[in-house]
Amino acid sequence: MDLVLLNGGINDVGVATIVNPLTTHDHLTSQTIRYCYDDMRLLLRAIATTFTKPTAHLVVTGYYPILSAASDPVGVRHLLACHGLQVPPIVAESLLLERLVDLCATFWHTSDTSLARAVADANAAEGQGRIRFVPTQFQPQNAAYGPAAWLFSLQPDFAFSPTDEVIPQRHAACELFHPHLLEIFPREQCFRASVGHPNRAGAQHYADVISGALQL
Repeated sequence: MDLVLLNGGINDVGVATIVNPLTTHDHLTSQTIRYCYDDMRLLLRAIATTFTKPTAHLVVTGYYPILSAASDPVGVRHLLACHGLQVPPIVAESLLLERLVDLCATFWHTSDTSLARAVADANAAEGQGRIRFVPTQFQPQNAAYGPAAWLFSLQPDFAFSPTDEVIPQRHAACELFHPHLLEIFPREQCFRASVGHPNRAGAQHYADVISGALQL
């Protein structure tokens, strides 16, 4: 192997935790450190002993702000609904967005710091420095529901339809994975699993920053 790409942590922390207005900073921070530092450090040690080619590049990519101050508040409520979170309409849009932006920034910065530390520790243990942490360069306008979004969102229709390019294939897979009638919520959530993940522009950005880092 000449190149091994790794990322991880956000699914363990849980997107529903990150965008839940009731989540505390202490809990979010501790969970992020647990999965993006403690667990990633263990994974990287295993990766380094598995892929031993001296010239191989082992790259850990950073995360991004899921929501920012540039996100459309209406779309933000759609995102919350996708994760089973309902905020009373009496809560001002500005207060809701401010809270969620703060939580998303907490995860973003804490995860980047934790992943970078895990990479540094793994390099020190290996004594080589083959592992590289590559942060993204997302800006507020690139967050979900931003004016230049690099993340998939949901359509503003009654069904909150997804917007990615593999909807039929994922729909069929979700039906197989959640076949029972009582699994309606996880099945519907599965249908919309692309929301918050990089779209074509976001994926291209990842490719660009990784390529740039490997040229250093």
